[in-house]
Amino acid sequence: MMCLSICFNLNERRKNKNLHEKYWRKYYKIRISKFFNFETTFPSVFYINIVEMIISTMEYTSELLIVGQIETGIKGLDLLLKGGFIKGTTVLLIGPVGTLKPHIGFQFLHTGLKSGERCFCLSTTQDLKIRSMQFRINYGWDLESYVKNGKLDFLYFSPIAVQSSTYKFVMSESGGSDIIREVIHRITGDVTRILIHTLSQLFKIINDEKLVLSLIYRLKELVRKNNAVAIFTVDSGIQNSSVEEEVKSICDYVLETREYQSKVEIRVLKSLTRHDLEWRRVYTMDDGVHIQQNLKTPVHYINNLD
Repeated sequence: MMCLSICFNLNERRKNKNLHEKYWRKYYKIRISKFFNFETTFPSVFYINIVEMIISTMEYTSELLIVGQIETGIKGLDLLLKGGFIKGTTVLLIGPVGTLKPHIGFQFLHTGLKSGERCFCLSTTQDLKIRSMQFRINYGWDLESYVKNGKLDFLYFSPIAVQSSTYKFVMSESGGSDIIREVIHRITGDVTRILIHTLSQLFKIINDEKLVLSLIYRLKELVRKNNAVAIFTVDSGIQNSSVEEEVKSICDYVLETREYQSKVEIRVLKSLTRHDLEWRRVYTMDDGVHIQQNLKTPVHYINNLD
């Protein structure tokens, strides 16, 4: 019980950042020492080291208590991820064109929107009108309604202009820097889910690999601070392979899709939780994307959309 009490008190300490760190460590040293009666059992130097070790363990445990996971809402994927993506992480969804990447990404957003979360999307392939119509026809999702009530901030970036939920402006000569500043500015602390679809088009439009990579690094730091999750989609084979590998290295999770024997499959290539490297079937139903759960049980493949 004392350990749990310390964990929760440590969480309160993090909420009140004005309190001095030395005061808290001294306070817990006294509490732990009295509880275990270390002062009479061990030499002073030895029990101080033990107390420091216990405090460090409690701090780590308290971090786990407040972090948690974000469910993807995709049947079968949350099971593979042992509950979902850990909060404060970045995800790379990479594969050839036509392997359901936007469906997976937007279903991740839609799951949060249904729960009242605030979400952000940067699209480089379709504007809001087309995307909303696509998912309304396929799954009955109404993305435009979430834009109207302020839950979804949708930004469409084309080579000519940037069209957002509220305005449209023509890009300047330094358009790449403009869009990156705009994205960072729009992602406020209450945004929990972010989708960048796709990085491949950003690499082509901006034509500056370092600038796009800087966006990934800045978003990685932003989601870590805000306990959010950001998904980046990449069309494999369009950009340099070295760039693809660098993005894989930066992101905490890597989900890979492929077309195999006229079917779409997915696997978890990199994860913060234990996982296998087996390919699993991806298929679409009336309520969205599903992923095969039991490798021994065949699934009925419905359609191949992108």
